[in-house]
Amino acid sequence: MDTAVVSKPVGRKNTAKLQPLRRLYEHQLPITAAKFKDLQVLKQFCTTEAQDFYTNLPHEGGNGTTLRSTPLESDSESEYLSSD
Repeated sequence: MDTAVVSKPVGRKNTAKLQPLRRLYEHQLPITAAKFKDLQVLKQFCTTEAQDFYTNLPHEGGNGTTLRSTPLESDSESEYLSSD
């Protein structure tokens, strides 16, 4: 039987330091009315806490309002797009 000897660690030594994530939007983006309707059917299989979450999701046509889906003013779109 052959044996292998590893004399140095395998893998990366220097890992990149991650920057903290910044919020792109002030509010949750609304989901479509059709998706909201489907989630209302499926939430019966969830815990009470999860059901409350799905009940309160912002959605098109919910409470007569729709949240704006624009990025925060301090963010520029070019930061998130690359020219690769």
